[in-house]
Amino acid sequence: MNMMKVLLVCEKTEDVLLLETLLKRDNVELVKTSSVAEALKVCSEDSIAIAVVDLEMAEMTDLSVVKNINSVSYLKDMSFIFLTTNLIGSRNTFNRFSVGRVDYLYKPLNPDIVNAKFDLFLSLVRLKNELEQQKAEAGRVQNELTLLKDRCVPERKSVRKELSKFENLRILVAEDNSISQFMIKKVLSSWNIDVDIADNGEMVLAKVSENKYDLILMDTYMPVMGGFEATRIIRSQQTDEINRIPIISLTASILEEERTEALRSGADEVLTKPFDPEILHSRIVKYTRIGGIA
Repeated sequence: MNMMKVLLVCEKTEDVLLLETLLKRDNVELVKTSSVAEALKVCSEDSIAIAVVDLEMAEMTDLSVVKNINSVSYLKDMSFIFLTTNLIGSRNTFNRFSVGRVDYLYKPLNPDIVNAKFDLFLSLVRLKNELEQQKAEAGRVQNELTLLKDRCVPERKSVRKELSKFENLRILVAEDNSISQFMIKKVLSSWNIDVDIADNGEMVLAKVSENKYDLILMDTYMPVMGGFEATRIIRSQQTDEINRIPIISLTASILEEERTEALRSGADEVLTKPFDPEILHSRIVKYTRIGGIA
């Protein structure tokens, strides 16, 4: 736990001795002085969290130091506990400060009240410091994200603009999810690819028997018949290597067992969903042996 510096400004020996005992904590470093001038010097040179100040010192008769706390830069963030025998005369002075920053203790001092109030102030200061640290960290993370976005977004956009279109290419997409169907078809169509959709493995087999495709994008899990079974059947029916249709298996799983099963069933490659358009484009070029056009 970080040490917290507390300044005790008091000139009465009996009060100093009592407060030394009452304010003692493992995480508190107590700095003592009997002079207001010395106290101001300490505050200007060191990081003081809380000041416990006796208002009945000779130098405090007009409360001028208290009244000017908000105008002194190195006192603005400090918390104060004032010791007094009569609060009435200084009530208006205390009212100008926010709750939790300034409070008072009546003399003669009650040890239980002193302990309770001091512990409360320690908790408030600690909470304030934690919130400031979290705010600073949040600001740092936000700045890093902004810088990362500024670096990456233009690059990604420029790369995607350079992806070329195809000519005379027909791809069968086996996918049962309507949203995924829409997204995949939108991407492929933007590359000038003719796209057919099959909702399940049986529809894939029917379309393959009726049409000629340059590539199949095969989802793993579909109703009626899944992608693994449909791929195995297609491979068993294609004895001619010339007419062999490249199949890319699409899966949302990161399990190595599923990737292995997809390849074992006859898929040429496995892509994880959601896929990167640039990677998909490069695989289409690879397996169809048809280069894109500008």
